Amino acid sequence: MYDDEFRATSDAERLSGSLYCHLRMLGELVPYMVEFDKDGPTILANACLESFLTHARLLIEFIAGRKKGNPMLRKYSDLDFQPSTLGLVDWKLTVPNYFDGYLDLIDKHVAHLSRERVRSDGARWWAFDQMAKGLLFEYERFADCLVTEGTPQYAIPIKTGVIRAEEIISSTLQSDVPHFSRPISAPISVGGF
Repeated sequence: MYDDEFRATSDAERLSGSLYCHLRMLGELVPYMVEFDKDGPTILANACLESFLTHARLLIEFIAGRKKGNPMLRKYSDLDFQPSTLGLVDWKLTVPNYFDGYLDLIDKHVAHLSRERVRSDGARWWAFDQMAKGLLFEYERFADCLVTEGTPQYAIPIKTGVIRAEEIISSTLQSDVPHFSRPISAPISVGGF
């Protein structure tokens, strides 16, 4: 699931290596989403966007959980890894409900065959760059907290995934600005969502 540079022997090490992979995929998919949105087949643009959103959903659920009644209260599945798996029992996002809107949209338009998805009148705009920016910011904070708590071995793969994703996204969006037919801050439009 992750590169050879991170060999894992414990669940915590496997988890940090898996987070590296999912963070890196956020970055790796952006050039393809941008390219296929401009010049490629819609089916490939959709596939890349769906993959991006699946990785984003996984990363959001790990680091933020889901709202529990009050949007500031969070819940995690007992079956899933949580920040406490890596020793961060009191972990909280900068803004606890920041990703709730993204999760709701991903659930309704990608992860489930919802009424909203079926009734959609065509293209949905996804602010993938803003979603990635928020996730990478929070995961960098998360890695810094791991170092502070004395577990840098778990922070290294996460921080590396953040750095690689940021480099790829930054390079892609900067190099494609002159070629974009709309402002780069505008989210990607993919038919069917």
